[in-house]
Amino acid sequence: MHNIRCSFCGKRQDQVKKLIGGPAHIFICDECVALCREIIDEEFSGMPRPEPTPRRSSWLDRLRRMAIALPR
Repeated sequence: MHNIRCSFCGKRQDQVKKLIGGPAHIFICDECVALCREIIDEEFSGMPRPEPTPRRSSWLDRLRRMAIALPR
């Protein structure tokens, strides 16, 4: 088995329920997809965001930086 990991959180394929492959050997796991969905929902809801917990804060910051860097 290949050592495939999520490009966002670094978890291995055997540590997540689903790993989705993209172009150029980029992968995203179901957990990061759910977190991205949460970020998008918050952005479009107009509601203030809850204060992130220290553990989630680093994930959110990393995902936001990656999202900003993606070509549009």
